[in-house]
Amino acid sequence: MTTEAERGRKILLSYRKLSRLEQIKTDRLRAIMESATRVTPSLSGDRVTGGGTGSRTEELIVRHVDLERQLDEAIVDLRALCARIQAAVDAVPDYDQRALLELRYLKGASWLSIRDCLAISEATSFRIQRMALAAFVREFDKLDSA
Repeated sequence: MTTEAERGRKILLSYRKLSRLEQIKTDRLRAIMESATRVTPSLSGDRVTGGGTGSRTEELIVRHVDLERQLDEAIVDLRALCARIQAAVDAVPDYDQRALLELRYLKGASWLSIRDCLAISEATSFRIQRMALAAFVREFDKLDSA
């Protein structure tokens, strides 16, 4: 596999990892918000009774807000990269190449199912893959320079 094709393969393989990471971060953000409402009476609607300065509660709120901001930023970055990858795949002009990229790298389909779907041989699937990865990298780089 050429260096360009290998680079394209790595970028495309990162798409599914990024999607999983986005889900993990989204779940973590949801857990932080639930935790904040359990710890913070004013957020949960519970009445505050008793004394104390509330510094522990304030400290937890600040930590939660910081984590939430960091996770929000990370999620936005992940979504932007995934959108860029999807846009580069969508810009590949050849239908078979584009279909192979979508099925294999974005959806995780097996080579056998891809060959069946596109009605191609094993050798043809590898030839299309090489051309598709090169076309993807060109489109991905165009988006980078735009």
